[in-house]
Amino acid sequence: MRRRLAALFGAPSLIAALFAGTPAAMAQERAGPGAEDVSCVALFAIKGKAAAAQQQPVDVYLVGSYYFVGKIRAQYPDADLTAPLAAAIVDLEGMSVEQELERCLSEVTRQGGILREAFGGAQRQVAGE
Repeated sequence: MRRRLAALFGAPSLIAALFAGTPAAMAQERAGPGAEDVSCVALFAIKGKAAAAQQQPVDVYLVGSYYFVGKIRAQYPDADLTAPLAAAIVDLEGMSVEQELERCLSEVTRQGGILREAFGGAQRQVAGE
């Protein structure tokens, strides 16, 4: 797993820093507030990096990352995301990544639909319809 993450992130020193936390500290971070949202940020970052390396589109991963970071920041404006992200990256090894990706994408898609509806309504209102 560490080799795979190192390949995705490209920097062995970054991987070492991510795994530097103690098991107890990382377990606490896993259960912390917004843990599911942090998991989505980690997953989108990893998937986006892999897509970019294969010269595939990364837009959905960028949008998803921005959405979840914004959601976390709205709830916890001063939170340091370093340790929770490290814990989430480690946790991705033990879970169904595709199922987690579906959960994260589902929320981003749902919120995107709400935005499209609101924007469509705003455009109609401006046009006087």
